[in-house]
Amino acid sequence: MIQRITEQALCTGCGACAGVCGKKAISMNHNLGGYLVAEVDEAQCVHCGKCLTVCPSYEKNQSLETIREACRGSFLKGGISYAAEKRIRREGQSGGLVTALLLYLLDSGKIDGAVVNQFCQEKQAPKAVYASTKEEIVGGAGSYYAQSAVAETALHYKNNRLAVVALGCQAKALQLAGKGSGWRPEYVIGLVCAGQNSRHMIPYLANCAQMGEKERIAKFRFRYSHPAYGGWPGNVHIVTDASRYTVDKSYRTRSKSLFEAYRCLLCYDQMCTSGDIVCGDPWGISGNHVAGETVVIARTEKGLELLLDAAQAGYIHFEELDAEKILKGQTVYPRLVHKVYSGYRACRQENWEYPYQLSPAAEKETEEVPRKEYKDYLSRMRYTRSRFLSHSAEEVEALTAACQKEQSRQQKKQKRKNTLMLPVRVFRYVKRAIKR
Repeated sequence: MIQRITEQALCTGCGACAGVCGKKAISMNHNLGGYLVAEVDEAQCVHCGKCLTVCPSYEKNQSLETIREACRGSFLKGGISYAAEKRIRREGQSGGLVTALLLYLLDSGKIDGAVVNQFCQEKQAPKAVYASTKEEIVGGAGSYYAQSAVAETALHYKNNRLAVVALGCQAKALQLAGKGSGWRPEYVIGLVCAGQNSRHMIPYLANCAQMGEKERIAKFRFRYSHPAYGGWPGNVHIVTDASRYTVDKSYRTRSKSLFEAYRCLLCYDQMCTSGDIVCGDPWGISGNHVAGETVVIARTEKGLELLLDAAQAGYIHFEELDAEKILKGQTVYPRLVHKVYSGYRACRQENWEYPYQLSPAAEKETEEVPRKEYKDYLSRMRYTRSRFLSHSAEEVEALTAACQKEQSRQQKKQKRKNTLMLPVRVFRYVKRAIKR
């Protein structure tokens, strides 16, 4: 059953298995490493196997013919966009596009509500919620880098006309859940995903803010791009019951290696290939994006129609942009592709279960990854897998401390290298200037 997925650290935390379990034998809880995982009540489980049929980490559910094409996905058109309403644009992750689209769908009567993420004060972590009013949808603006059971919430409200804001694994789980019945949400709005993290990342960043010992977080944004707090791409923003804090984005960047999820290191679906559209930051796109803009790829006719209709209704500003430029800006090639290559090779070397079936052609592709890149990636995988499977809080703390020590060592090594290379760079600069 689904235990085999969690025992191999392959659970994405999407919650689809809990959403389809007729006996309510599965619940989504955080493990010692801070990762959201499926837990089974053996007394309630009847071993029907339905949980595995909707799991995006069960190898029989996804077959990759070629890794490069799987990472890319099919699409109709690309664009760059932002919310027409100034407040929505400022409150959103990049240009507030997702929030504006949800408001358009709600106001036009095309959906009853949407599944979005909000910060849960009780659990001090993100939580997937059903939003059916403008205030609730705006309250879900921004992206969360820690896990939430989006698929479970969506399946709970499957009898409603839904729009679901989802990551690649969550969208794939919903696609699997509808297989055979024809059910799917009215709209699946995908988010470009660079990987999810342990919920322990939140108190770590709060500690970087030097909050008071008795303060409790009321709102938390991993990235808040409002111009008053630093602008795009956004710093960490924390609101407590007593104050408001901004933590420089460099702390968030450095902490990713401490809290990233093992399963995400294997994932090809950064670009949410099962969504109607996929939205992300305008990385690599020329222009000034400080005011907030979102790149978007329409993958289905329904997704493209949504973008054009919302623009015509005045909810968003939309301009066409070559989708290939978006894929390049998101570093699908070579970074993402090499990541998948490395993940497959590591699983074969370490005898770890792999969440996809690969064709012979796809297996051949994995031989292309550079040796040093693979070696560095294998080290990351060993750490994150051990953190996920830890048996005690002390073990988690020890692993984290060791990772921090190695991170510090690498930073010092890079600093020395940069110092030694400075004369060489100056010489090269002067040489080029003379040639001109």
